[in-house]
Amino acid sequence: MNTAHLTETRPRVVIAGGTGFLGSLLIPALSAAGWQVSVLSRQPNPKLPPGVQSIRWDGLTFDSWVGALDGATAVINLAGRSTQCRFTRSNRAAILQSRLNCVRALAEAVRRASAPPLTWIQASSVAWFGNTGDADCTEQSLPGSGFCANVCSTWESETFTAPMPDIRRVALRFGFILSERGGICRALAPLIRAGLGAAAGSGNQWLSWIHADDAVKSVLFALQDASLHGPVVASSPNPVRNAAFMAALRRTHSR
Repeated sequence: MNTAHLTETRPRVVIAGGTGFLGSLLIPALSAAGWQVSVLSRQPNPKLPPGVQSIRWDGLTFDSWVGALDGATAVINLAGRSTQCRFTRSNRAAILQSRLNCVRALAEAVRRASAPPLTWIQASSVAWFGNTGDADCTEQSLPGSGFCANVCSTWESETFTAPMPDIRRVALRFGFILSERGGICRALAPLIRAGLGAAAGSGNQWLSWIHADDAVKSVLFALQDASLHGPVVASSPNPVRNAAFMAALRRTHSR
């Protein structure tokens, strides 16, 4: 039995990519729920809440950060190059490779641990489904086509097939995470204020979304429910058309 986890007074979680948008929302919630939090970050001195440990890593090579996973209860992987960029050939390669490198590095650290984590929570996206028109999508649906769908499919496949000790693995397929603090709402705000917030194309495309508070609760639920395995859609049951979504954003900015 892995007894190292039983001697912890509080469960410990290691977050890769914890200084990003979702991580900044998740860390305070984890601390409030009684978790000890360690963050793997490329930044030398990231701004983190008091009591949260920062550990330097590059998501590729192995050094002292590997020991952080030994005895941890769970690992949460949010790491990967941002997709808020032009999809040039070099950016596409960096987006995919950064995700694969981080999964492979974390998996190797889990293999090296004498007391490996019991749970792995992997961030993914509903982009996994691609453009399916009006078809319903569930965890049993086939992967879609296109760059973003291929990235998510490859990313999840690497997570679920990486050789590791017996560890529960969950991939949360998030819809667009809505918050005024970041994500798509902040990215679109300057365009909307400049009068460029019209629908994209026909505006009939479905957009799956989730409020930031619910995205955080989804991670906490996945950590606590040991029966949860595999891919899980983390999205509101009420997707909207792109035109309706953009109209709602324009109203919030009085445009």
